Amino acid sequence: MSGSAVIDVVLLLFILASVVAGWRQGGSVAGFSLAGVLAGGFVGVRAIPVVLRLVDRASGGDGAEADAGE
Repeated sequence: MSGSAVIDVVLLLFILASVVAGWRQGGSVAGFSLAGVLAGGFVGVRAIPVVLRLVDRASGGDGAEADAGE
């Protein structure tokens, strides 16, 4: 194997290692992003009733729902 062929092989291995590392990093970032969206949705669904009760109390409401079209 000539010297330039060795350099080509080393560069190819380096490029492949970089591609694999980038792919893995991208996968973990996507996974954490998805987990954050799901956790935020879960917390939001749990928090909305509490927030609505607090807003209703702060506005002087009696807790009864208003009739929407009547």
